[in-house]
Amino acid sequence: MSNNNRLGVGIKSSVVVALTPGTTLNTNCVLGSTFTCTPNVATTIANPINPANGQEITYIITQGSTVGDISFGNKFKCPLPIDLGTMLPDGYVTGQVTIIKATYIQSIDTWLITQYVTGENVNTLTLVPPGGGF
Repeated sequence: MSNNNRLGVGIKSSVVVALTPGTTLNTNCVLGSTFTCTPNVATTIANPINPANGQEITYIITQGSTVGDISFGNKFKCPLPIDLGTMLPDGYVTGQVTIIKATYIQSIDTWLITQYVTGENVNTLTLVPPGGGF
């Protein structure tokens, strides 16, 4: 578990951080609270480091020219009735935007996914509600 009583750990910030595309997306919560990426390969969003209890982070993922699956580190949990291993819907296309919000709960060392929005472009984003599906 992280020590969120230390100054500088898990600072909430309005800075938007561009993550380097690749097979693993590494997120340092001290750098910001919104993270963007345009992956062109199958990608794993690794467990974020340096979180603060209650910190919310947002991922804005725009599908690159080569479509690849996105998976999550083992500390991500989702109360929605969807499998994190196949979170993105089938048939996603180049340029599709997916926004994922998660909140860190220190007592159980878990990132709880609280919102998931997807669409072919920013004009067609749709919220996947709790209890809903694709």
